[in-house]
Amino acid sequence: MTGIFILLIILILIGASMRRQRGITYPLLKGRSSDSGVWRFGDVDPTITAAYLEAVSEAFMLDEEELFKLRPEDSLSRLYKSHYTRHPFLSTDSMELEIFCTDFKNLCGSPEAEFDPDDSLRDQVELISRFRNNRPFTGNEMNFMGLEMKFLARLEQADNQATDSE
Repeated sequence: MTGIFILLIILILIGASMRRQRGITYPLLKGRSSDSGVWRFGDVDPTITAAYLEAVSEAFMLDEEELFKLRPEDSLSRLYKSHYTRHPFLSTDSMELEIFCTDFKNLCGSPEAEFDPDDSLRDQVELISRFRNNRPFTGNEMNFMGLEMKFLARLEQADNQATDSE
């Protein structure tokens, strides 16, 4: 019995390692084009949106092109389910959602912030903005949370292109 348990743990760890190496596929994103322009939310500071997208990217192991296939009306539960319903043999431990929940509370700066994976991504960004009073992330906050703001330049570029075309 112990041997089976150990074998099961080894298989789960190997599966998790392979997921990280090969990347996870999300059918929800299939056939979509990458578009950073949809992530402009009026008065929301771009550093808030960039930090949010970085947390999503890290938790769900999305590269930049996949990340920008997400749309503001999507939800993280739909993204999560699009992968795990396709691969029912994989352990559905909700690890991605648990990681993101912690990051979400950190982004809000409040342990009282309620994360609902069924909320739209836009609603989540706007909630973070409200908790922060739309205050941009400071260098100290970015360092503390390990944020690189790796998507900020692409968001600003999309914003500049939209402004130029108006």
